[in-house]
Amino acid sequence: MKTSGFARLMLLPLLSISPVLQGNPDQLGHYDVGSFTLDASIGYLSGKSKEFVYDAPTGRKVSELDWKISGEPIIRGEANVHLFRWLDFNAQGWITLQQGRGIMDDYDWFNPNQILWTHWSHHEDTNLRQANEFDLNLRSWFIQKPSYQVAGMAGYQRTLFSFLSKGGCFTYDNGSDIGCFVPGESVIGYKQVYKSPYIGLAGAYLVRSFEFNGLFKFSNRVNAKDVDQHYLRTLTFHDQSNHSKYYNAVLNAGYFIKPQIKLFVEGSLTYFPNTMAETEKIDNSTGALDYFPRGAAGLGNRNYIIALGVQYRGKVTETS
Repeated sequence: MKTSGFARLMLLPLLSISPVLQGNPDQLGHYDVGSFTLDASIGYLSGKSKEFVYDAPTGRKVSELDWKISGEPIIRGEANVHLFRWLDFNAQGWITLQQGRGIMDDYDWFNPNQILWTHWSHHEDTNLRQANEFDLNLRSWFIQKPSYQVAGMAGYQRTLFSFLSKGGCFTYDNGSDIGCFVPGESVIGYKQVYKSPYIGLAGAYLVRSFEFNGLFKFSNRVNAKDVDQHYLRTLTFHDQSNHSKYYNAVLNAGYFIKPQIKLFVEGSLTYFPNTMAETEKIDNSTGALDYFPRGAAGLGNRNYIIALGVQYRGKVTETS
């Protein structure tokens, strides 16, 4: 999707709405039932996904793959509807604009008596094939003052990252075997999906024409899944955990250029700590399937977003 097309899409609802405010904003933003806000922003995503293999009986780390997101443009949208005086419905999400660049490093510890890795491969030709997130939540404003508000929230979020590494070079067996893969040849594909029911807190503070917002979300019931496709070994690994945690913090600062239009800058940090997972291994050449219990694998992610955007505040026009 092109940014210009996204902007046109976000502007379409403005044809049938009327401004909520008729002067400088002198109080915070939840007015009448049916009032709403629409946000559109362009941002920058960076971070890293990790996958692990463990010797389940001992807990010793056998393998670690680090998938780095070098920094990719995203578009983000958000809609918030004031259902009742105390309750909002919120929907938001972001998606990468195109396939992005990344870097992958693959480390192995095949000698249990050795602290440093025995095998390492490095893949500069790594693509972030896709990354996106959507979030649905309800916000209950239990403190509402003219200049500040605080809400409790509950919601559901789904986050996806997909990578593909090609080519690259390796040093195996403590440096006794050094070489490179065929340039452009697919080596490993990897995808993570996090499904997160969560709770959180939201707050807003208004001073003159400036508005500051903060958000914190937490979950310890994340369903975390990944798929690792080793093309050269014709192996596929499926890992899953229902015990992952999730943390997210967002800070937003905006300035009202008009009573109903705000320009803002926003920063977001999301953290899925490494969680132990169960594993299913499939040999694609023979069809053989092996299962390994929880503790045989792990996955995690940390990502950052910085965005610039515009918000429109309005109210649905009543028709007779």
